[in-house]
Amino acid sequence: MKLMKGKAFLFLGLTVFIFLSIGGYQIYRKSHFALRATVLKTSISLKTVDEAYDLLQKVNKPLKINIQRVDKTYAIIIPAKYRLTKNLLRKQLPNKTIKLNKNPNFIKKIKAGLAKLDFKEQPGENAKLNFTGDLFEIVPEVKSTVVDHKKLTTALMRQAFTENKIIKLSQFFIPVKITAKDTTLKKNLKKANKLIQKQIILNVNNQKVALTKDILASFLTTEGKLSSEKIKAYLTDTLNPEISTFDKDVLWRNPSDGRTYQFLNNHAWGWDIKIEDATKLLENNLLKIDPEQTITLPIDGDPKQDVMITEDFIWINLIDQTMHVYRNNNEVVSTRIISGRNNKGTATVPGFHTIGYKKTDTKLEGEMLDGQKYSVPVKYFEPLQSRGVDGKFYYTGIGIHDSDKNYNSVDAWMTNAGSNGCINTPPKAMEEVWTQTYPGLPVIITGDLYAASPGGYDKPIDLGTIVG
Repeated sequence: MKLMKGKAFLFLGLTVFIFLSIGGYQIYRKSHFALRATVLKTSISLKTVDEAYDLLQKVNKPLKINIQRVDKTYAIIIPAKYRLTKNLLRKQLPNKTIKLNKNPNFIKKIKAGLAKLDFKEQPGENAKLNFTGDLFEIVPEVKSTVVDHKKLTTALMRQAFTENKIIKLSQFFIPVKITAKDTTLKKNLKKANKLIQKQIILNVNNQKVALTKDILASFLTTEGKLSSEKIKAYLTDTLNPEISTFDKDVLWRNPSDGRTYQFLNNHAWGWDIKIEDATKLLENNLLKIDPEQTITLPIDGDPKQDVMITEDFIWINLIDQTMHVYRNNNEVVSTRIISGRNNKGTATVPGFHTIGYKKTDTKLEGEMLDGQKYSVPVKYFEPLQSRGVDGKFYYTGIGIHDSDKNYNSVDAWMTNAGSNGCINTPPKAMEEVWTQTYPGLPVIITGDLYAASPGGYDKPIDLGTIVG
């Protein structure tokens, strides 16, 4: 009996102890973290909230990071990465792994800190090909000191818990794309040196132009690639102005005094290289392996139109109010005319023109300077392409046409018989002019007739320059 009572008493005592222990642990767990609890790779096992908070404050704090350049060290403060509060820790007492809220300004402050640092960045240069006058050679790259700020920011974010960490800035330089060891650059070097050894002749309207090494080298980029833009620039800026006639001044020998006069081209006479087509043709041929080539470039305009006007032309002499048509250097029509009225605004302007087109049975309509409107039917009309005030050519309103007026007076242009700039021609003579002329025919108008007239010119005046 006594043994039974002893065992019962022992069991009761053990039970009470267990319950008291469990209750005590529950009370303890309400103020202490669990066994093996961690946060930020730091153990807070069995610590109180206050103890854990103090410990984590030492881990989660602003840190100084040193960024080292070759000749200078920069310091930047990395803010605390997480928002740490006792209340947040208290809520997670039952957890073994504690989670913290990130500092919303963490990245923003790192970027702001970097923005204040002057790294004195210098862009690098790719390795490139350079023409020495005889061959191409590779010029080594110049290293870049431009910083990859995104990559550096990421690195600083990862260093948030390392005090006085030293980071070498050179690790974050953005490298140049092409180095002297680049295999493509080396291949292009060989191709470039083969290209400049080629014997290329350009045939432009039966004019032969040899492409020298310098010219061929100018077609290549510093990477050794053939550039259509560089080819186009050569054709446009160098070759075309040199050999074409489209933009060159024209020369004309006056049948009366035998002297040669130079006039500005109206940009409608002559020929020039058809740049876009010629660029593509030249580029495609240069890519071929043939070491010797003659390439005929396409042209615009009339290849027979030279800068010297010799055989076919119209000469209008404003001083004596006459018009002379020449074909094959022979005068085939000679007639009196009446030019524009006595005002610079209605002047028939001297200079170089060409017939734009021919039209029959039409009506000329417009308004005179005094506001008077006109509508004149004509049998024949040949408008002239002339140089406008902007230097370009277009139909400025001047033309040759028939007009039934009195042509006996050389001063008829000073009366209402004068036109609005056109060349009035007797009907019978105009019929002959019509027969002997064609679109594109040069028209040279001479004589400073309107120098003392009122008003202002609305078209460029070109009296010509005696050159021979």
